Amino acid sequence: MFDGVETGGGCVVFENKIFWKYGRMLLFWLLVLAGGSRLAAAAPVSQQALLEPAAFSTLSSRMAGTVDAIHVREGGSFARGDLLVVFDCAMPKARLAKERADLQTAEKKHEVNRRMTELDSVSQVELALSDAMVQKSRADVGIAQVQVRQCEIHAPYAGRVSKRHVQPFDGVDVGAPLLDILANGSLRVSIYVPWSWLTWITVKTPFEIRTGQEGRGYSARVTAIGARVDPASQTLGVWGEMMAEVPELLAGMSVTAHFVPPVPAGENPHAR
Repeated sequence: MFDGVETGGGCVVFENKIFWKYGRMLLFWLLVLAGGSRLAAAAPVSQQALLEPAAFSTLSSRMAGTVDAIHVREGGSFARGDLLVVFDCAMPKARLAKERADLQTAEKKHEVNRRMTELDSVSQVELALSDAMVQKSRADVGIAQVQVRQCEIHAPYAGRVSKRHVQPFDGVDVGAPLLDILANGSLRVSIYVPWSWLTWITVKTPFEIRTGQEGRGYSARVTAIGARVDPASQTLGVWGEMMAEVPELLAGMSVTAHFVPPVPAGENPHAR
């Protein structure tokens, strides 16, 4: 232990070593300022962001008719190719059966004409016309098959249903919305940042997503940078992707994106 005695002039004597009070205070603040400079160089910047699905679609009706069944509920999940919506298909199936019968008739008539041509009983013109009728009937069958396929709507990718626009037995027109769906997979992050960040932010720049002040951090990286600065806000669109699927994060959530700007080349942040 040191024994100190305060003397006149505002100084303290410790074993014949004199420390001036004001000198010690100045040293303290210099150390604080130096530490603050180092913290400022390493401090991250942040911006509000929105989580978006990797893909989203509104499935619409490709035919006018009555909804027969819907095999998914709101929030329900499905795999690619799963049957989602079924329409009453009695009329399209009946039309397909008729077109197939017409095709058979046309094919038989053409075959008869071909044989009669060999006997010079039918002209080449009549044979060509019967062949054209066969081709037309085959096209009509193809159209009817397409209409039958439109009675069922299958999932274009694996995902979940965010909204159902119709219920079973509803009548809809062509183009009427049926289901809003979101694709499974890593979420997309949409951010609008100050244009000045363009000096250091690039594609593949890593950043962190947080859902609150004390929320857990999730890794992400920049995948695309907008081509135009908004003249009103002087911000630029930046998009990123999550590095992994996070079940607790959902599309539509507002989060905070944290970036750590790099130190400019040749600059030592600890020397500030």
